[in-house]
Amino acid sequence: MSDDANLVYLEPDDEITTVVRRLRETDAPRVILVAPGRTKATTSAVGLRLVGALARDEGREIVLVGDAAARSLAAEAGIAAVASVAEARSLAVGAMPAPTGTAPERARISVVRGERRPMAPVIQPAEPAPPAPVDRFDETRAVPVVAAAPAPPRPARRYPQRPGSGRRLPGTAVALIVLLALLAGVAGAAVVVPGATVRIVPAAQPIGPFSYDVTLAVAGEERGTLTASADGTASGEDVQLVAAGGTATFLNYSYVDVEIPSGTKVSTSGTVMFTTTEGAVAPGGQLVIGRDPPIVPGEVSVGIVAAEPGETGNVAAGAIDTVENRRLDGYLRGFQGQNGQRVVNRQATTGGAENHRTKVEQADVDAALKAVRADLATQLAGILVADPTRLYPAVAAAEPEITVPDDLVGSVDAPTFTLEGSLAYAQPYVAEADAASAARAKLDADPIAVPAGMDVLTDSVGVTLGDGTVEGSSITVAATVAAAVAPRLDADHVRELVANRSPEAARAALASLGTASVELWPGWVNEVTGVRWRIAVELQSAVTPLPSGSGSPPLVTSASAAP
Repeated sequence: MSDDANLVYLEPDDEITTVVRRLRETDAPRVILVAPGRTKATTSAVGLRLVGALARDEGREIVLVGDAAARSLAAEAGIAAVASVAEARSLAVGAMPAPTGTAPERARISVVRGERRPMAPVIQPAEPAPPAPVDRFDETRAVPVVAAAPAPPRPARRYPQRPGSGRRLPGTAVALIVLLALLAGVAGAAVVVPGATVRIVPAAQPIGPFSYDVTLAVAGEERGTLTASADGTASGEDVQLVAAGGTATFLNYSYVDVEIPSGTKVSTSGTVMFTTTEGAVAPGGQLVIGRDPPIVPGEVSVGIVAAEPGETGNVAAGAIDTVENRRLDGYLRGFQGQNGQRVVNRQATTGGAENHRTKVEQADVDAALKAVRADLATQLAGILVADPTRLYPAVAAAEPEITVPDDLVGSVDAPTFTLEGSLAYAQPYVAEADAASAARAKLDADPIAVPAGMDVLTDSVGVTLGDGTVEGSSITVAATVAAAVAPRLDADHVRELVANRSPEAARAALASLGTASVELWPGWVNEVTGVRWRIAVELQSAVTPLPSGSGSPPLVTSASAAP
């Protein structure tokens, strides 16, 4: 093949479309496709047929260099194939080897489209008609009415006789004794009439707790401004690196002047890099007969600075020995065989440092802000609990004003800093006693809370005041009330229940009202007299039932001391 043959190397992941695109980009009339190994393009017989058809259409010759499997597929596709590039190059123009074997005839693939015929409509079975709605309430049922049975006659009340050795004193005897005392004119004769003393401790039972919302007018407002400050500590570290500097001397062994540009790099045998800070011209060297070496180099000194800041740039005198720019180094060398040093620092480089300084971080400022806010909140809470007679509702507190300098975060060399803030507040309040009284009034007016025939025991009422909310000029407080109630007692009613009864029967008759004791006078009397005015009734205070686990009666308390 002539020199105008073009080599196209295939990659392992080249698709057949990629091969076609590369063939079209190649203008050579003869192309050698080289597949070093297994590629996607050479493993597809269909793809290789497409390549062969493209070559024939464009009048170009294509030969494939690949393994046996690739050559076999190429033969089927009508593409000449050889085993090496050298074999492909040795072919003369128009002498491409014929494909080995006979390519089998490939059947054409045709797509036959038929006429679109309408599909027969699918007849859906008719859905059965939904059953008529049935009214479940259209039935009329006869409800038998049963006449109420007459109430049975109430049995006559009988009082059991008290067993014992004493005899019952007839009423006529009592009247006779009174009459004799009056006739005798004895002062205080009435003391001989039998009497009784009945003492009752009402039976108390707890009720509640009940929840009520009570609304009161704002009683006052607590106003003021609080101030606070907090110190912050810088926790960050700022490392300041300073580059070392010095002077480098360039030595020119050539006979002409050599320009040293600014920014020329020199190093300590390629380890620590330096850069010139200015441009200079190194004069040419002078030939001195009899001197060894015979040339005295021209010299020029320029300032240098370490490429990397820090202490590594501090190198000893004579440590810099390499010109990194090879072309410039060749100019300074002058001629072959000249091995004199072309650059040197005759003094040590100095000034390289690593300075550590404190730095204020954002977290340091946030911690100080939190401390200021906490201090202000603590002060406000202390004010709101200073007077226990007031109830402060929960109100949205104003945001404290805290000044933070714009350049505080990131500032260095300041180990500590201080932030100051202020908080203006206005807290309305009501009297706790007024809220408790209003809650007690809600309980007294609640027909469901207090059973009929019962009275609330004053000392048993416990009120717990919760959070309040401000609504204009009034405050609504959530209150929980618990108490105890006892039956409402009447002395005349008690006398009716115990008259003409034995002590046991009298106590049984009073059991629903509380715990009773009955004392008779004189001692030989075995039942309560029937003379009402001789029955003394003492109503004692009820014992308030204590809440479970409590050691004292309930008190008026607040759910929270401060909003």
